[in-house]
Amino acid sequence: MGSFQRDRPECGIWRFSETYSLVLGLGALRQALAAARRTWQQIEEEGQSLPGDSRSQVQGNNAIQQLASTINTWQGRLLDQEQRVTQWVVSAVNLAETDDLIEETDQLLDETDRRARETRRGLAAMALLDAFTAALSVPPQDRDAVGNPVVKREGSVSDPASGWPWEMVHEASGIVLVLAPAGEFEMGSPAGEAGRDDDEGPLHKVRFDWPFYLGKYEVTQEQWERVMGSNPSLLKGESRRPVECVSWTGAQGFVSKLNESLGGAAGLRFALPSEAQWEYGCRAGTTTRFSSGDHDSRLGQYGWYTGNALGQPHRVGEKQPNGWGLYDMHGNVREWCSDWYGIYPGGDVTDPKRPSSGSNRVFRGGGWYCDAQDCRSANRDRNSPSCTSNDLGFRVALVLQQA
Repeated sequence: MGSFQRDRPECGIWRFSETYSLVLGLGALRQALAAARRTWQQIEEEGQSLPGDSRSQVQGNNAIQQLASTINTWQGRLLDQEQRVTQWVVSAVNLAETDDLIEETDQLLDETDRRARETRRGLAAMALLDAFTAALSVPPQDRDAVGNPVVKREGSVSDPASGWPWEMVHEASGIVLVLAPAGEFEMGSPAGEAGRDDDEGPLHKVRFDWPFYLGKYEVTQEQWERVMGSNPSLLKGESRRPVECVSWTGAQGFVSKLNESLGGAAGLRFALPSEAQWEYGCRAGTTTRFSSGDHDSRLGQYGWYTGNALGQPHRVGEKQPNGWGLYDMHGNVREWCSDWYGIYPGGDVTDPKRPSSGSNRVFRGGGWYCDAQDCRSANRDRNSPSCTSNDLGFRVALVLQQA
């Protein structure tokens, strides 16, 4: 609505007219606040309509309590402000202070609208997770099957914004998934970054309105065999090594098999991560060359590359994870992404899907035979979808966006 003009004549007739306009404006604000409260009442009803048993199995009572607290808080704030505005309609004589009240209420309405959208997304997320609890589960222990810690953040097992668990397990394949929360990041690399290639620019902002899951580890030979019944890898003999010699087309076949296990649940699908999803997960909130910092000297603590791999891939999860609990994002095997290779168009984007066609598919992350600069977060590479190599594998994404 915005504030009214402050440079007013002191003429008594004009002052009466202006005061009358302000009263009308305050009345409109009161109606807007009441409408906002009704929105939160509807959100509360939507939350109560979710099946209680399946919600508690997936998110735990903590997420439901947080949702109820958010709804109660915003209903209370709106009711208090509505009462203030009602009282002001009766007693307002100070025009400047009335302007302040209008501006304050406008800001409150803007904020509650944003929070209502976020909360509704959280409710939709809970409904989606309810749809496939038979296929995925929250890890029951503090350590996963590899022996690494189950991801928790700030002591919580679930994301407070969405209610989704930070870590889940796909039962049929044994694949462990880690949540990448909704948010934004700068994709690509700045012009002065050491080892930078021209196709890493322009640096541009990418936003994800919905969280999604990424494989905690690269897909292993054991998981591939469990799903596909064979093992294409050149270097066999260790089930926890990443599967390699897999083409982009072959990886898509694996993903299709995983999706069969979801039973056609609406809005849910496994996929190869997009380039943007992969880099968002790799960076985990960082802006440096690697998620571990800018210096090559630390890379060996987080990934296998020419400096330490001894000419072969290694078992997943043996190095340190990045800040979000994802392992081997730098090195070990290069990882297929869903995208066709193309030059970044520039400009801010949300949930990008690009380009629509091409001749080569993208892979990311560098591999056991790559130099350090090829393992940077922003580094890009590509090849034919039919290409296979013993340093080329993949990890999966689980996309929970509604269509």
